[in-house]
Amino acid sequence: MKPTIFTNKRTRLLCMVLLLGMLMGVSSCAATPGEGEETTVEIPEIEQPDAALLEQIEQDYHAYSQIGEEHKPETIGCYYGTYNGCVVFMFGRIVVISAQIFRIAGCPFKFSAADPIYVWKDGEFFMLGEAYDQALLTKEQIQTIAAIHENHAYVRTGR
Repeated sequence: MKPTIFTNKRTRLLCMVLLLGMLMGVSSCAATPGEGEETTVEIPEIEQPDAALLEQIEQDYHAYSQIGEEHKPETIGCYYGTYNGCVVFMFGRIVVISAQIFRIAGCPFKFSAADPIYVWKDGEFFMLGEAYDQALLTKEQIQTIAAIHENHAYVRTGR
């Protein structure tokens, strides 16, 4: 019999540990609620955002980031909805950097640190965790956003 990569016991063990880690990493906060508490997060249907609003956010970000005029402004790629006047989104970057797991309000979010989830409110920008820390978003809203993110239920803006 021809030996394979899985013939070595160490390799099999390493593969099993990596698989287990990946499975644990994709669990949602809805599946891992607090002690004795069972929570089911319903994913709302998100409608396409207003194009004028997206354009305003993109212009505000261009000014906020102080990128020179020679750089192409960022475009919003994924829209997670609007909560309490907070627009939650990701830019449409193509980032080839490994994703990390970030915990916000006890919910795991897997994305690249170079391409985070942003919140825009009244012309100001926040990272998702900052918006939660500043009470712009509630824990329940973060749980909803986490479910949307995990299930890829956001709206692709096509921009």
